[in-house]
Amino acid sequence: MKELKLIKKVAKVPTLLARKIKAAGKKIQYNNHILNILKDKTVLAYILSFVVSEFKGYTAESIIETIGEPKVHKVPVEPGMKRKRSETIRGESTDSIIPGEGMIFFDILFTTYAGTKNPVKLYINIEAQRKFSPGYDIVTRAIVYGARMISEQIEAEAVTSNYDNVKKVYSIWLCLNAPKSVQDSIIEYSIKPEALHGNYSKASRYDIMSVIIVCLNNNTLDSKNKLIGMLSNLLSPRLDFEEKKKTLESSYGFKMSKEVEAEANTMCNLADEIEDEVIKNIIKNMISDGLPDEKIMLYANCDEDLIKSVRETK
Repeated sequence: MKELKLIKKVAKVPTLLARKIKAAGKKIQYNNHILNILKDKTVLAYILSFVVSEFKGYTAESIIETIGEPKVHKVPVEPGMKRKRSETIRGESTDSIIPGEGMIFFDILFTTYAGTKNPVKLYINIEAQRKFSPGYDIVTRAIVYGARMISEQIEAEAVTSNYDNVKKVYSIWLCLNAPKSVQDSIIEYSIKPEALHGNYSKASRYDIMSVIIVCLNNNTLDSKNKLIGMLSNLLSPRLDFEEKKKTLESSYGFKMSKEVEAEANTMCNLADEIEDEVIKNIIKNMISDGLPDEKIMLYANCDEDLIKSVRETK
């Protein structure tokens, strides 16, 4: 009987994997809300007006109409395999697979047109990056994404007998938690010629890829750059919804659509839930370590009622 009771007791204790999945659940929801905000055409147009050279001098309002339907984590694409035109990266595909290399997920992918007389088609990828140093250089990964977007145009935009129809691609990375040393900055990496010897004056179309790294300001949420300031406020988990909305309208002239309002409001509430969960886990660990309530209140910045509720739910 004692063994049976012990088995039942152990069965009730969640495994480490189960706890990780449960903890990740809300974070995944949080990430999804961020992507749903970023895929809004009003937000996308605001981003393009600041960092895409082809839209220099354009207002965000005039760019909105040029944006194709943005897709978030939808249809897989298999480069290197024979594909139908509808399966290629024409705004519908957001995943890319190469045998032996694993799967790459494009957060947001869409096409747009710049110019009025002879519109130029562009492929745009937007990535929301929460970890600035995930164990490799973000810039290298961003270049790989851009290169993949170019290669996947074969059969869709260009053929191997004529590469001139390849459209320019932009891979734009929004770094939400960048370190202080790089916060409040925008860096562009592009292809540029350099004469190593002689004078090769032939005009060539080399400008077909740009990688742009936007590092938001996590400290003050303010910036002399309007794009950084707007995004820092829009995606901040520290501001409540009403404060966020007021700042965006008064300081950056950015008006939320109804869809963005709903996602931002939900994201703010979810951020509070995640923070509460983190604090409760800290309190649980302190209780397990045998710390007295006085020290727990000091370290976790909480009151006795919260400690009591955590004890009751253990």
